[in-house]
Amino acid sequence: MLLRLSGIRGRKLRVLSGVRWAGSRDVTFEDGVFVNTGVLFDAGAPIVVGAHGHISHDARLITATHEIGPAHRRCGDVSFLPVTIGKGVWIGASATVLAGVSVGDGCIIAAGAVVADDCDPNGLYAGVPARRIRNLDDSALRRLAD
Repeated sequence: MLLRLSGIRGRKLRVLSGVRWAGSRDVTFEDGVFVNTGVLFDAGAPIVVGAHGHISHDARLITATHEIGPAHRRCGDVSFLPVTIGKGVWIGASATVLAGVSVGDGCIIAAGAVVADDCDPNGLYAGVPARRIRNLDDSALRRLAD
């Protein structure tokens, strides 16, 4: 109920305490999303988290970005770009998803990764900046299980 009063939309959510909200709070969760403690939603633009997404401890979804200014003031004008997280995505602890990024369905974003570019579906992304390091299609998952 408190989430709805705050403008947060979605059903069958599990949002733990200590989650931080900034901006307009234009955040949409599809069914079955889990958000762990300490997550930051910087929602100056819309954020959408697809069904059955899992966002781990202290992850950050950031919609604010800045132009690069002249030498006397490098941090230029602020702008806001939406963030879209696909269905079934797992965002690891302390990972950051930056403004304007779309993470495709079925991805895993490794702990501590910084996602600055779009992620194609069913990939494991890690590093700073995050890069695709493994395919997570069904055949790859079967090989990992063997």
